[in-house]
Amino acid sequence: MSLRLLRVLAKRGHEENKQTKTNMKLTIAKVDEVLFKGDAVSLSCKGGIGDLTILPHHAPLATPIMRGELKVIDSEGTEIIISVESGILEVAHNEATVIL
Repeated sequence: MSLRLLRVLAKRGHEENKQTKTNMKLTIAKVDEVLFKGDAVSLSCKGGIGDLTILPHHAPLATPIMRGELKVIDSEGTEIIISVESGILEVAHNEATVIL
């Protein structure tokens, strides 16, 4: 493979990376109120298996959430902190749902 072809392939991969969506859909809700619904870059919380950080395209997961804080970084880079007593987190298909 020639160096020129490698450069073209590297450039193409870089362009595809820039177009790849780096967010996930996130919903945080109580039974009667939606606290956050939108795109997020990350979600950090204390889960049943320890401290968790969920990023886009995370493997499927379901876990209880323990008392502490949910830390959300939204698609604009804004940090949102929500205090929680308990809840449940489900992650699948680049979507995360937290029910408090």
